[in-house]
Amino acid sequence: MDAQMMEFQSKAIKPMECLKGGWALVKPRYWRALGVCVLGLFIATLAPFDILMGPMLCGIYICLLAAMDERNFELGDLFKGFDYFLQSFLASMFFLGTALLLIIPIVVIQVFLMVTLILHGGGAAGGSVPGFPGGIAGVLLFVLFILVILVFLMLIGVFLQFTFPLIVERKLGAWDAIKTSFRGAKANFGRLFILYLLLMLLSLGAMLFCYVGVFFVVPISFAACALAYRQVFPKLKEAAE
Repeated sequence: MDAQMMEFQSKAIKPMECLKGGWALVKPRYWRALGVCVLGLFIATLAPFDILMGPMLCGIYICLLAAMDERNFELGDLFKGFDYFLQSFLASMFFLGTALLLIIPIVVIQVFLMVTLILHGGGAAGGSVPGFPGGIAGVLLFVLFILVILVFLMLIGVFLQFTFPLIVERKLGAWDAIKTSFRGAKANFGRLFILYLLLMLLSLGAMLFCYVGVFFVVPISFAACALAYRQVFPKLKEAAE
């Protein structure tokens, strides 16, 4: 593998610039970008075990990277992600496997602690809340573990954020893309995490519109992540020529 492919910028991400730039990127082609993102995510849900998730994410980034290079893209370009089926599938399996390895022990601990609360009268001490074992203590414990799981999933997402655009643009194999994404994200962790929080707030704000609004901010979120990728991994000179 060419060593140049492994180069990246540290502390390069500008979260607000990514968010504003994401809107500027999709605005002239908003409905096409919306169609690509929504259709891609819909197709990704049609097969079990995230079999189609990787190719669809690759297809979405193919379209957004083309837009960043001021090249046109069509809805059909989404399916070019299948050109990277094997590597993107392996990468998505790594994401799923890592998530399960982290979540399963947390769930087991949660069940154990909640059963302990029930057996030792946690419900009587904490008050009764219908439908929740262990009363208020059980509710708080449940909420705490849900938050822990969400944080773990967010961290996995942050560290693997650049995997699929690396597969598409740098033609890296799954494992090389994962390692390179981890290194690039680690060198930009704080700023990338802030970007994730901003995108989460954007999605939460969109959810206020009967959840329909979430679909309309999806292309902006993807575009912001694509811009973050470009800030960390500048376009290769030979690719730019």
